[in-house]
Amino acid sequence: MPYITPSVLVYQQLEEAGGVLNTTPDLEAVIVGPLYNNVYVDATDSISLTASESLEIVNWDDDEADVIEGDAGATGFTLNLAGTYPGQVTDASSVTVHMTDALVEVNKFEFDMTNGGTSLVTADVIAATTVDFTLPLPDATANHANVGDKVVVEYNDGSAQVIETTITAVISATQVRLADVIPQVALTTATMTVYHPYSYIQVASSQFDTTNIAQEEVNLLFTATPFPGAPAHPAGYPDYGFLSGQTHVGYSSLRTDQVQTVLTINNEDERESLLGAADENNPLSLACQLALANTTGFIKVLSVGTNDSAGFIAALDVLEGDESVYYLVPLTQSQSIITSFKNHAEQLSAPEVGLWRVVIANTDLPEILYLLGNADAPITTGVFSLSGSVLSLNDNQDFLSLSLQPGDNVVVTASDDAEAVQTFTIEAITDNQNIELVGDFSGGDITDGSTATYYISRDLSKSAQATTIASRSETWRSNRVWHIWPDSVGVDVNGVTKYLPGYYLCAAHAGAASGFPVQQGMTNIAVAGIVDLQNSNFYFSREQLGVMAEKGTCIYVQASQGGVPFCRHALTTDVSVLEYREQLKVKNWDFLSFYFKGKLSPFIGSWNITPDTISVMRQTVISSGELLVAKKLPKIGPPLLSYEIRRLEQDPNNKDQTIVEIKTEIVSPNNYSNVYLII
Repeated sequence: MPYITPSVLVYQQLEEAGGVLNTTPDLEAVIVGPLYNNVYVDATDSISLTASESLEIVNWDDDEADVIEGDAGATGFTLNLAGTYPGQVTDASSVTVHMTDALVEVNKFEFDMTNGGTSLVTADVIAATTVDFTLPLPDATANHANVGDKVVVEYNDGSAQVIETTITAVISATQVRLADVIPQVALTTATMTVYHPYSYIQVASSQFDTTNIAQEEVNLLFTATPFPGAPAHPAGYPDYGFLSGQTHVGYSSLRTDQVQTVLTINNEDERESLLGAADENNPLSLACQLALANTTGFIKVLSVGTNDSAGFIAALDVLEGDESVYYLVPLTQSQSIITSFKNHAEQLSAPEVGLWRVVIANTDLPEILYLLGNADAPITTGVFSLSGSVLSLNDNQDFLSLSLQPGDNVVVTASDDAEAVQTFTIEAITDNQNIELVGDFSGGDITDGSTATYYISRDLSKSAQATTIASRSETWRSNRVWHIWPDSVGVDVNGVTKYLPGYYLCAAHAGAASGFPVQQGMTNIAVAGIVDLQNSNFYFSREQLGVMAEKGTCIYVQASQGGVPFCRHALTTDVSVLEYREQLKVKNWDFLSFYFKGKLSPFIGSWNITPDTISVMRQTVISSGELLVAKKLPKIGPPLLSYEIRRLEQDPNNKDQTIVEIKTEIVSPNNYSNVYLII
């Protein structure tokens, strides 16, 4: 024990805390989806032409590279992709090859250089200042020989000779005039090739291959021909190639370089820099743009490594380690993936985890109900039976239990009888193994015993579609899932309205929700960037919309066609009680959970349970509550109306635990006003 000299000892004791730091949590939105690197080639856009540049070919004939900048393989030129990202996965079918400032071969023939030869018009060719040549092809003026075209004459007078000149005049449909004299060489045959300059041309896809696309290379064949990008040439003309030009390669690649990183996007400049162009070919960037348009804050994004279930589930593993995100927006209409997000949100919203989250999701319009099999997995055991004029399908499928109806479709995708591959209509359900069909089988085209690979479907009426959409919401039945409708929305993409999946509306909804105060409801709130709706209130009737909303579908509508979309009623898919069905209630409650957890977390571990600790914790709760009660805003009030500490004490049974019970009162939306007019 250290010796303490006689002195005055001062002990500082905290009897009443002076208040908490004036901070509140943000409910942040994160958009999860595919991020693409799209390199476009646009003849009218110099920036895109520069960004897509690949190999510059200086001199090139039909079958070999004479002089080029870069490498040539055995069969063609190696074009490297421009603007790549590490690990990107390029879609080979998206690749396009273009050329600018290209010289394209448009005519090629042989002629006799001997004086008086049949191809020479002028007798004294050596003294002449110009030479007129008769072209052996039918039309010299149809973009196949024009003033300014380059002409290359090749011959051998003991050594290889090349003369380059230009066409100065088109004399007739079959004659052209050259700028330079072609010498007379006895008993010599020369080759003349005519090249026309094109400022921009696209190479046909058959003229290059993408075998090495994984190495970010495209092989442009030596024998490549530019048509049909160039003007069409008459029948009988040879296959035309290039002489020179700057190559450009356009492509679309899924970026995988950011799949482990949740990016924070603060503004449009950052979005453009980190995510690239915002258009329908780059969903993550476009969705982020819509979210930013509806918030004054920031938006988080996470790209997927593959645009499928595995990619989205892997993204959830990354999000599990991020404690800041709240609104999750998956850019998919897959109900299976949405269900995975639902399970993630519910599990992380448990008290022991304390990472409250909600999923804002969208599904497609159900137009067909598959009753047995589907187009991807048809039934393979069907057999036709024909009795007079009655055609039946026989199969051991227990048809009576499938709730089939007359008018349902039987789509035959394969059969040993080609005439049977068609769509039939059910006329009657005979028994468990037989259904009678209506279709084109007159004249005995379909024989008794023909096999059938098929599926059975039903075209849904609007009422049935509304019921199906409602059933999806009912299936999720969770305040953690907000099912947004409609499935197709008009989005302003670079000044053009394009109809895209409804998950872009989800991104706008999440952006608005994250930017508003937590006590702001979303009902009757309009969103920016969404300029039109499909399959909403100008498709479904009021009654059908009611069927969908009754089960918890959050529907956006328009007051007039083409008008600004707004939220009809901000519902979650759990409509059991007000506190679960109103998005306002859910996010406000979650906000308080984050808030009080943050204020009380510093006491864990570093403090012991003593009367002083209990007192300071009580003062912390009071200070925190008063801070929120004071944050009143016009029309919507504060995030906390009132609070009452009912218990704050050491657990009598588990001595290392404290019990904090706070009765809170939060705002409720003014959904209905009952007006009584009394006379």
